[in-house]
Amino acid sequence: MASRNAVFKVRLARAVLSTVSVDYATVAGTAVEIEDYTPVVGTLTFLPGETEKEVIVPLREGPEDIEQQFTLLLSNANKAKITRASGVATLPAESAGLESFFPNNN
Repeated sequence: MASRNAVFKVRLARAVLSTVSVDYATVAGTAVEIEDYTPVVGTLTFLPGETEKEVIVPLREGPEDIEQQFTLLLSNANKAKITRASGVATLPAESAGLESFFPNNN
């Protein structure tokens, strides 16, 4: 069976001239780490001119008839302000959106 992923899109409000970064991590909800999805932790780095990045969370095979959720949290923005710090993935699902990361005016 093909692998499934939850894909969170993280966007800047506009392109900037300097490098911008933000940390991310998954947090369990009704979906259970390891059992329902593979937890991820990391840092997204936006180079000058970039406005969108993706965080891919591998999903495990499980019951298709039970809706479960987990969250992706953003934190520790460097040279930016986070305006929406979380996005929720609902399983079974293939993508989730997170438009919540905006550069500072500095």
